[in-house]
Amino acid sequence: MQGTDHFNWMLSAALGTLARAKRMHKRFLKLLPREGLTAATRKVESGASA
Repeated sequence: MQGTDHFNWMLSAALGTLARAKRMHKRFLKLLPREGLTAATRKVESGASA
């Protein structure tokens, strides 16, 4: 039973970290001027590999 508690705690922490990273990423992209994006940034934003 104790192992399950550790698993649930770790899963909860991981999901919280992913949610925080997603929010930070969205805020960062809002700060970038759209016309000033470089080609490398456009590739990253579109999901293409650099």
